[in-house]
Order: sequence, then C-alpha cells, then structure tokens
Amino acid sequence: FGFSYMPTSSTSIFGQISTGFSDPTAFELVDIETLEPAELESENSVGHKFGIKLFLRNNVEFKATAYNQRVKNAIMHVTQENDAIAFENVSGGLLMRGVECEASWSNDILKLRGFATLTNHRFGSDSELENNVIPGVPVISGGVQGKVKFDNVSIYSDFRHVGETIIDNENDIVADPYSVLDLSLECSFLFDLFIEIGCRNLLNAEYSNWLRINGGYGKYFNPAPPRTGFISIRRAI
Repeated sequence: FGFSYMPTSSTSIFGQISTGFSDPTAFELVDIETLEPAELESENSVGHKFGIKLFLRNNVEFKATAYNQRVKNAIMHVTQENDAIAFENVSGGLLMRGVECEASWSNDILKLRGFATLTNHRFGSDSELENNVIPGVPVISGGVQGKVKFDNVSIYSDFRHVGETIIDNENDIVADPYSVLDLSLECSFLFDLFIEIGCRNLLNAEYSNWLRINGGYGKYFNPAPPRTGFISIRRAI
C-alpha cells in the first residue's frame, strides 16, 4: 500500500507499507564443501517508508526518506570452524532503520548531486545477538558527484565517504572509514571519437571494495586498487 500527495506545487509527500519475501538462491542452498543441500527457509519482511521531496527554485531538488523494516528468517553468510563458507537463517530476525537524503542542482554547464545515509541495522530482540549491529552496513555514508560540461569537454568528479563498518556478527572486527575521489576529463572530436583521461582513487585510500562478512577461508578484506590513472579511446557507432 502506498500514497503520494502534493500539498503544494513544490512539495511531494509519499509513503508505503509493504511485505516481501525472497527464496534462497541455488548458491545458498548447496554447501560448497559437501555439495549437500542446506535447509533454509525463505526470507520475509514487513517494511514502512515515509519521505518528502522538495522542488525548489533554480533547479534545486531535495529528497529525504526514512524507513523501517523487519526481516524474518534472514539468510546470512557465516563461517564454519574449518573456515569454510556456509549460509543459515538468522534466528530472532533483523531490524533495519535508516534515513536517506539526496540533493541536486544543475544549470546549462554544471550538475551537482549530494547524498548521505544514516543507518541503524541491528539483530532483533529475540536473537542471540540482540542489539548487535548487522555486519556489512556502515552507519554513515555519503558523497558528492559533479559534472562540468563545455562544448566538447566534460569534467567528472565522484567523491564518496564510507564510515566504520562492522564485519562480524559479534561486532569485534571493524573496517576503518575511508574516502575515495575519482576524477576524469572527456573530450569529443570529429568522427564521434571520445578520449577520456582520469584517475581513480586519487586520494590513494586503503580500503576494501568487497568485505567478507564473518570472514571466509580466514579472510575479511579484499583490497581495492590504489591510485590508478587511465586513458581510454572509443568511437560511437
């Protein structure tokens, strides 16, 4: 069930109440070590969402959304005593709450977009891990994206910050916060030829672009590439 209402021409209020479910995937249903099928139940949830969107002057838009979701029989990645990866249903359920905000502004030359997320994702009150933070989700994250466009030249920037991230059910292991900045410049020429020059991870941040929740084969981190320059040439067909 959902609704949307505009009390003014520049304000939109919206909300929804929904239920959902997710069956175990084939990857989750089969133990990769023994090839034996796992006894997993389908995930199911009840969610609530409420938000507001503002259309302000000079092409400024702002959107804020608050959500609350309860998940039963959540399927989570766990590590067995021999460091092998397995999946099991979380007893007691999960409670996920948060606020997401986004703002944007643009004109003929410049486009800007900013976003931020604040989360409070925890194990349910009936869980053995009551009130522990669900691993893999940073409490705070956000960023700013920008684009400057001239006749044949475009400049892109993408800055994002990710706060501390718990990566195990017991909340003993924490991934440090980090900030990443990507920059690039694209030029267009005759014959629909495009040349792009840029740098990824300009700040040379040390971070993981894929955390192994609860470990797996004794490993929690997968290091992301350091500062990396690139150049590409492509032609539209």
